[in-house]
Amino acid sequence: MAQSFVTKLKKGNQMAFRQLYDRYYAKVYHYCFRFTRNTEDAEELAQQVFIQLWEQRRSIDAGKSLDGFLFTIAHHRASNFLKQQARRRNHEQACSSMASVSTEETVQIHELYQTVEQTVKALPEKRQIIFRMHHHEYLSEEEIAHALQLSVHTIKSQLAKAAQTIRRAIHAAISVALLLFIGG
Repeated sequence: MAQSFVTKLKKGNQMAFRQLYDRYYAKVYHYCFRFTRNTEDAEELAQQVFIQLWEQRRSIDAGKSLDGFLFTIAHHRASNFLKQQARRRNHEQACSSMASVSTEETVQIHELYQTVEQTVKALPEKRQIIFRMHHHEYLSEEEIAHALQLSVHTIKSQLAKAAQTIRRAIHAAISVALLLFIGG
């Protein structure tokens, strides 16, 4: 039964999509809920799964299990969601630990932050966008690739180049600070 719906879906039949949505939504939602333990997040992820199903409908293999296709998407979405949550928590913890830092250390951290920001602003435009999507919006490499219609390999390469440029700038800033400290 689902196979005929998949064939229609591949051709862009919205009624077939709606029937598949009605048939699978609850299963996908519950699968996502097991990861998130949050109703709103599970609903959002389930919606994203079906959006991706529609966007990738032409690449579905009608001879294979639609369940497998949907739950693979759901698994990747949920895993990326959990990674994003972990990055956000780590960022929040780092910010909260700043409260115990001395004034001098705060100034030094601020100067390094400024160095990073200036370096990011000097990156090529596409690399800058990719960097900000990953580090400020907490998007995964796969989500960025999808949003910008680039390959995941390209995203990883651009992030690696951005990180290398930022590391060099930080290293240079620290070297100058050490020379001033030693010479002063």
